[in-house]
Amino acid sequence: MQINFSRAEFFMLAALMRADGIIGLDPSRLLPETAAERQALYSAGEASLSARKLLRLAGGEAQLEENVMRLMTAVTRPQTALITVKTLPNAGQQLFAHYGQSGVYVEQTLPNAETHRLADVGDNTQMRERLQEIFPLSGISANGAGFELDTAAMLAAYNFIRDGNDAEGLEALAQNGPVDAPQRAFFESVKAMQYSGTIAMMQIVPDQESEAREFAVVSGAGRAWLMIGVEDGKSQIGAIDAASFGRVMDSLLAALST
Repeated sequence: MQINFSRAEFFMLAALMRADGIIGLDPSRLLPETAAERQALYSAGEASLSARKLLRLAGGEAQLEENVMRLMTAVTRPQTALITVKTLPNAGQQLFAHYGQSGVYVEQTLPNAETHRLADVGDNTQMRERLQEIFPLSGISANGAGFELDTAAMLAAYNFIRDGNDAEGLEALAQNGPVDAPQRAFFESVKAMQYSGTIAMMQIVPDQESEAREFAVVSGAGRAWLMIGVEDGKSQIGAIDAASFGRVMDSLLAALST
């Protein structure tokens, strides 16, 4: 199921759940600056949720509709989380935040500046399928070897190529050795990029800072690439298709849940 909430409704729900913050959300989007603004937003959210019969006030107690309570519990008290940002050239960024609890995920997206959408995703398999929907790879070839590159050089190459500075991009790709067929194929994909994105996966331990493991995806010129940071400040960059991307995500999601 899925439910859309206004900013006021979501703020009221977060306050009711005593959430210090929401993973993946900029606090400035959630919290107005002044106490008066926060109270006004809370009151508006309370009135709207009551009118929608998603909140019932009885004897000074607030009772949430069952599905709203379930969705908000996952969002505010997750055991695992995935924060995915997809970038479309000339269109901007899309945020997909996923919150796991007992092996089941809930998705939050922001359809516009005033709306929060919460939706059930399901178990690890359905979470992997959702990632494959966000990063579609049908018709993509995974032929060709991958390569390893210093992460700083990889980021520099990506930015140079996206900015049209081809010579500097190729120079960055050559930092760890000759620019061979895999590096040139990666160059062409970035130059003709259809989309790119990042995925940050984390386990949530109460009262501890959560460390995220991050990955990046780039698709263009008939190929897609998965970039994974490894030891010694290097990244592995490998060609992927839908099947290989799915296998990697299955493995990572299984490890995240243990």
